[in-house]
Amino acid sequence: METEQAIIQALFYYKIMDISHINSIILRLNSDSSFDQFSQSVRNTLNQFGFELVSTIDQLSSLKCYTITNTLSDNASKRSNNKYMDTIILRAMLSEVFEPSGSSLPTKFVTTFENINSRVPDVLESLPEETRPASKPSKRQTLDSIDHLIEEGFIARYDVHYRDRSYNLLYPTTRLLCELDRYIQENFSRESLKHCEACRNILTIGYGCSQCSFALHQHCSESYFAESVPSDRFCPYCKTPWQDPLPIGPII
Repeated sequence: METEQAIIQALFYYKIMDISHINSIILRLNSDSSFDQFSQSVRNTLNQFGFELVSTIDQLSSLKCYTITNTLSDNASKRSNNKYMDTIILRAMLSEVFEPSGSSLPTKFVTTFENINSRVPDVLESLPEETRPASKPSKRQTLDSIDHLIEEGFIARYDVHYRDRSYNLLYPTTRLLCELDRYIQENFSRESLKHCEACRNILTIGYGCSQCSFALHQHCSESYFAESVPSDRFCPYCKTPWQDPLPIGPII
């Protein structure tokens, strides 16, 4: 039970942990076991208090990551320290990431403060009237909420200079995609989302064919094309050369 307690405490403290981090904690407790041997008891303990252990694959490291969600709240705000304003901003951000309003950005699945702020009225309109705030949040409130969500690890900031222009971009983190996976699947069409053709998990960071919808996580592309030299790599759908695929997400 000591090991399970240590894992749960670490998950609440770090908010999201990859499997190597969890196993290092188990190792420090002088156990030669792995998380697989404790995962079910950890889940059972969390379930008793209305929490759930959820996981996803980190798109950059390819490691399995775990976080804890609050099953007593609705699908769009499954967080133990939820704030109403944060929920509004997260919904606005996800809408802009998966169904962009048309603004020109250098890559997909990223957005900006201005775009998020412009989506807030639509989010407010979608809320039940009895829960809708009397007025739209100010820009200062939106900025404060975004800063808080960055601090909490739900949003990441990415500044890039691309083709003679500077961009201050925001994008969803592994924690956000993991905790709000059910909300994303229920509220956005499959056409709005992109999935890796190798692992079939959601893709917001990776590479895509310049001529069709084929896309891969970076780590998946390495294994997908492992048996071919770069000059012999082609999109399996349209046969476009894969030597210079389009970057997706914050990797430009």
